[in-house]
Amino acid sequence: MSLKDDHNIGETMLCAYADLQGGTLVMDDRDARKTAERYGLVVCGTMRLIALACARGDYTLAGASHITGAGC
Repeated sequence: MSLKDDHNIGETMLCAYADLQGGTLVMDDRDARKTAERYGLVVCGTMRLIALACARGDYTLAGASHITGAGC
């Protein structure tokens, strides 16, 4: 992975860690997600993570709406 500017340092560090240690990356930056997926890393967006938590019963729909600001 390459850095284009300082904005990508955090995403690059996360990808490097996931590449070494495994696991799922949680990131919402579209370009960073596409790059991570090209390198074979598993990526999940924040909204999907919240939806999965609701499906497991860890959050209620009202609680998830509060977290995401959708209830505003």
